[in-house]
Amino acid sequence: MANSVQVDLSYNLRMQIGQYQVSGFHQWANGGYNGAAYSMGATMSYYNDGRTNTAFDFNDSKFDRKYDF
Repeated sequence: MANSVQVDLSYNLRMQIGQYQVSGFHQWANGGYNGAAYSMGATMSYYNDGRTNTAFDFNDSKFDRKYDF
């Protein structure tokens, strides 16, 4: 089984990553790949000064983040 990983990035007008997604991973279980493919990614937002404001995970909200400075 080949492991073909793909990364997709989109940028906002300030050339900051607005969204990313990595796909093509295969889960490892019982000493081998079980063939179940999965992906991960997030949508990002930024403060006016360029610092990260939020990161919302596509798959699991427990990984969502809000950054306060």
